[in-house]
Amino acid sequence: MPRSAVRRAVAALSSAGLILATTALGAGSALAQTDAGSGADCIEVPGESLVTPGKLTVVTNAASYPISYVDADGEIVGIRAEYSQLIADALCLELEMINAPFDGHIPGLQSKRWDISASGMVYTPERVEVVKMIPLEVQGVVIWVNGGNPLGIETVEDLAGLRVGTEGPGYEFDATTKLSEDVAAQGMEPFNILTFGDSSKAAQALAAGQVDAKIGTVPPPDDGRFEIAGEPLSQTFKCLGLNDQALADAVVKAVDRLKAEGQLAPIFERYEVTLYDGETKVITADSPPN
Repeated sequence: MPRSAVRRAVAALSSAGLILATTALGAGSALAQTDAGSGADCIEVPGESLVTPGKLTVVTNAASYPISYVDADGEIVGIRAEYSQLIADALCLELEMINAPFDGHIPGLQSKRWDISASGMVYTPERVEVVKMIPLEVQGVVIWVNGGNPLGIETVEDLAGLRVGTEGPGYEFDATTKLSEDVAAQGMEPFNILTFGDSSKAAQALAAGQVDAKIGTVPPPDDGRFEIAGEPLSQTFKCLGLNDQALADAVVKAVDRLKAEGQLAPIFERYEVTLYDGETKVITADSPPN
């Protein structure tokens, strides 16, 4: 699958950290030049719909290894960087990716700091009242354990009384809290929930033995350090977030084209993420993803 990245520039926007205690994770942005702008069959976007005419500015929370993270060279990489590049190419725009904590994404869309949030924004009826959302990923809540599953965790009930790490605030924390409440309602001990600012920090805590398990919405890296215990617990829709209607309409067309041409499926298969196969649309509370 051709990709037109010619150069990338990195600029600090959020605090640096470590990816799973091995890879330096710094705040940054990645800028990629695309050759598609000359061309044929571009999906047009009005210049006034963009933060910077001729450029697609995409923000992500690059702290969810291996889905979205900053590599040792300071580049934002992972599935969300890859499909953002494909969307930018379909729109014949230069791609600029920015790394910033998720809690600033919606305010940044509303104040036109960036065009798209590509951080797996979870659909809720309340959220679509304040931001335009296009479903792209389908993921289940999963339990991470250390390789070999030393505690023999297979079910939610096995987490009763254990230290469970999760990202928060947000969907992962809410899902973990609900699962803990369900366990307590059965007469067992609730989880001892430890909340971390991002998924990578929660994974570091699991690797270091500070928590017994981690609950999140992305699969662990396929390198043996972690594994999934049991089966996914629920299904959730993760979306692109936008503020401008004309840009959202153009992105819908771009995603439809990329699906039809078979460009998205191989990326999703490689990262073991399920591609949303329902109607590509700007969803509303009255017209949710299905």
